[in-house]
Amino acid sequence: MSLTIFRDQDDRDAAFDQAVRTQAIRTQAQRSLGPDLVRAGAAILVVYLHAGVAYLNHPMPGLVWATQDAPSGVVSHLFWSIELFIMPLFLLLAGFFAYRSWNASGDLGLIRSRAQRLLVPFLAAAVVLLPIDYLIWLVGGVIDGSVSADRLWPPKFPRDMRQHLFGFAHLWFLLYVFLYCVALAGFGLLRRHAIATPNLGEPGGDRFGKSSQALFVSACALPLIGVCVLIWAPEVVFGFQHGFAPVASKWIYSGTFFFGGLALAAFDPRMSFSTANAERLIGVGAVCGFAAILLGQWAIERADSTSLAMDIGLLARVLLASLTVMAAWTVSLAMIGIGNLASPILLQRPRARRSVAYLAGASFWIYLVHHPIVALLQIDLKWLLPEFSSLGKSFLVTGVAVGIGIASYEVLIRGRFLGRALGLDGSAPKNTISVSVTPNLSIPERSVRRAA
Repeated sequence: MSLTIFRDQDDRDAAFDQAVRTQAIRTQAQRSLGPDLVRAGAAILVVYLHAGVAYLNHPMPGLVWATQDAPSGVVSHLFWSIELFIMPLFLLLAGFFAYRSWNASGDLGLIRSRAQRLLVPFLAAAVVLLPIDYLIWLVGGVIDGSVSADRLWPPKFPRDMRQHLFGFAHLWFLLYVFLYCVALAGFGLLRRHAIATPNLGEPGGDRFGKSSQALFVSACALPLIGVCVLIWAPEVVFGFQHGFAPVASKWIYSGTFFFGGLALAAFDPRMSFSTANAERLIGVGAVCGFAAILLGQWAIERADSTSLAMDIGLLARVLLASLTVMAAWTVSLAMIGIGNLASPILLQRPRARRSVAYLAGASFWIYLVHHPIVALLQIDLKWLLPEFSSLGKSFLVTGVAVGIGIASYEVLIRGRFLGRALGLDGSAPKNTISVSVTPNLSIPERSVRRAA
């Protein structure tokens, strides 16, 4: 009888251990699906952002585009709505995962991993795609009549176009994020040499020290820094600052969101605040964003197309900067929260879960290659479908560009040598999640110890 009791107890322990492991896997998958869903959705929004440039009734000052078609007020409002938060959202996620990589692999490990994940694709895309971009822009200018045909060969842009044309185009984001990671690793190295802390420079150490009140205050000051930058240079958001070297105002403003992602990973690794307050955040963001778009379009009408300077007063600058920063932070955090809230629903639908994971894996490639595809499609549609609505064209360009991106990802990248060489191969077993995030923190600690 005693043997039966022990056997029953062993069975119960085994069942409990299996339940804990299953819950851990399920929780980790759920937390992976949130960022996956956000990445997939954000990649499509970036494509639509560029798909709408040709149809703006308030074009972005300084942005030289391949063609201009009939303007649309709806497309313009959609464009500026996305423009307010899309890069802050990407930067928040980049900072969040950079912190985890930094905490796990150390200062030099962070630089090595980000050089492979960011610099290699950046350099490859700059060498291959930027010349294609410039050629499409030149052809588009000739077709539109803004560039004479004799400039096609040898390729040469008019002088008034060169100031805002030459640079890394949409690839600027990769360079900026890598430089932020270098700055982060440099901070870690300096602090390691300045303070004798046993675990500071080793993988797995808590590099910020989550109890640091000074760090928390600094993190809260990031939105204020962003407001100050936009008061000084509103063209960071409502203009196109472009070049081969980082622009100081743009680098600082973008950095507030990257380091905000670091703070989010340090103080709220489960993204609980975003998840619990998603509805409130999206409400505040919608109100502030709508007001910022109206005020921003008013300011664009008073912008110099060469210097990008806006002839608006200090009060208008303060109001525009405050509304823009508030909208960028609240909508970005709300998007993260919505992704987390949608994760349990996706877990119940294997096909939807696999689709989201696949699109998230392909999102980086879509981001890299969509730029010339979008411009070429806009030129084609302008002449093939002149009577078709601009709103319809913007959605058609987005759908076709995303489709081409996915098809080329499947043919050239997924499971291929090129994908492995560029670090873009997001292929994974069918029942796994491609992005690893926080471990299961919802299981009581004593249960985890017992399972171990």
